[in-house]
Amino acid sequence: MKRIAVLVEIDYGSEVVSYERRGLLIDDNHAAYVEGDSIRMVAVKPTGIPNLYAEEGAFLPIGRIEREEDTDTVIDGIIGKLRGMNGYEFFTRYILTNREIDAEFDLITEDAL
Repeated sequence: MKRIAVLVEIDYGSEVVSYERRGLLIDDNHAAYVEGDSIRMVAVKPTGIPNLYAEEGAFLPIGRIEREEDTDTVIDGIIGKLRGMNGYEFFTRYILTNREIDAEFDLITEDAL
């Protein structure tokens, strides 16, 4: 994974606040960065400035971190675990056991019926 800066923009309606967070580029379209003690995974797009990517859409919290110096190691470990799972394992291990989230999946298409 490559170290990058993630440009985060928050639209408050009357104003847009922008700031950068140090992050890791997971693949061409996804990155992870730390906000407080939360590790966030986001879709990103290049900005045209080397090593600066803009956040696209919402973030997904994928873990917590206690010490900032462990960021790269923790993110690498989490992404490694996610890459090693299939969809069923992820769904049963993390989605079905979490009572604090509502998840909607559009898994059944008309072709499957």
